[in-house]
Amino acid sequence: MARISFEMRDGAGDLVRFESGDHEFGDLLKAYEGTKQMLIKAGFEPVKARSGFGKPKPKIKLDGKTCPFCHSPLYDNREKKASGQFNPKAPDFTCSNKACTGSTGKDGSKRPFAVWPGQYEIDEAA
Repeated sequence: MARISFEMRDGAGDLVRFESGDHEFGDLLKAYEGTKQMLIKAGFEPVKARSGFGKPKPKIKLDGKTCPFCHSPLYDNREKKASGQFNPKAPDFTCSNKACTGSTGKDGSKRPFAVWPGQYEIDEAA
């Protein structure tokens, strides 16, 4: 069993989600285009998917000692996180150069390089 979901905008620009009930996947696939056209005729506009949605980001390769952006020394926070000295949600590695612009904050501002678990790969050969 599966469901299909459409994100649309109404005439006022508000985001609206339409979701089917549980059906066999093949039946949903057959009805997809007709359902989409019915919603468009009713005045709703499809919302395009965000780029990169569902695609894993490639891991950053680093040597664990040097910032890959400004080449300043990196702080390795893994031991301090494991011992409880640092917040477990802190990044594993951070750039020591406060002027580094290797990372982008949630607000779009440039910040010193930092990576969290799962975002990097240590390159032993470097």
